[in-house]
Amino acid sequence: MTAGDKKILKSDVIVALVSLGVGAMVYFSVTREQGIFDKSGHLTENKPKPPVDTSVKKDGGKTLNDPSLPPNVNRAYAIFNQATAEEKEGNYTAAIGHYVEACRIDPIRKMYWSGLGSAYMHENKFEQAIDAFMEVYNRDVYDTFNLSNLGFASQSLRRDADAMRYYLMALTIQPDLPDAWAEMYNVAHGLVLMSYYDEIKDMARAPAVTGNSDLIYRLNQTGLDMHPDDYYYLVNRAFLNLRYMRLSTVEADVDRALSIQKNGPAALLARAQLYSCRGEFDRAAEAYKACLAVSPQPVAYAELGTIQMQQGKLDEALHSYGKATELGNDKPSWLATYNRLRAEKMKRDKAGAIAQDKSGGK
Repeated sequence: MTAGDKKILKSDVIVALVSLGVGAMVYFSVTREQGIFDKSGHLTENKPKPPVDTSVKKDGGKTLNDPSLPPNVNRAYAIFNQATAEEKEGNYTAAIGHYVEACRIDPIRKMYWSGLGSAYMHENKFEQAIDAFMEVYNRDVYDTFNLSNLGFASQSLRRDADAMRYYLMALTIQPDLPDAWAEMYNVAHGLVLMSYYDEIKDMARAPAVTGNSDLIYRLNQTGLDMHPDDYYYLVNRAFLNLRYMRLSTVEADVDRALSIQKNGPAALLARAQLYSCRGEFDRAAEAYKACLAVSPQPVAYAELGTIQMQQGKLDEALHSYGKATELGNDKPSWLATYNRLRAEKMKRDKAGAIAQDKSGGK
């Protein structure tokens, strides 16, 4: 079976399903066909993820297409809606044209690039899909659905080494991501990593078990041993060590990663998080700002907002969380924090106005 024989389904994680003829479904990989198992060891259907609602409205905020927004923002959003309509009808060439135009007009929004990558996948244009998904990555390194998309597109080109890197990047962020574990099993076969077969298969069946991060660390180290100057494996190791407060080697990994890819957003984020872990919050805030100067990372805005809240800079925190929810509105906790900060600001402003009235405007 070739890449052209399978049907690509559009969702935030692109998965391909092949019928067994008995009502069950299996994951398809260019290198292998392997079953997805439930905890009892039986085949189970792996359903595509629902799309993220990109029109979530913040309290007092503005959705895309609000008349008061800049014309280019609303124009890009209108074209994006045309693209999605064409894609639903199977008119992928027309959809690609619309997505490209939306990205040109308003390049900051990752959902336009994600849609473009999805449309390219439908057309089996995997190189172009990878380019589009990398644009998403450059705008949100924490988007695990996008990282899985990169992995799948790489497998479609029979690039198992690249696929392994992308799936590990997703698992570093979310260690219990079932789709990534399932495809890691296929990739391990493609790369003949026999010593990991059973462990990865067990993790695909029960990804939330204790020990998933340890296995991720060992797999990442295997990748780093094969590719010692790989920026992404170095950043993965830094993030994994940050999670468990093993800080002694993080700075060296970050410095080395930045020597390979100057101003790499993931490495800049890792540096800022290292300063936060050390309690150096002023330094961390400046590091997050340095990251945002080169890449509009939603998590950098959110982490910066958290520091600003701790420092009592509530108006600045409101702005930071506003940007985080605008660019990464699939994070409900960020939206809740934004709404709380906004409500508190309204109370402060009201109290200030009352006090000014009482003082006679003096």
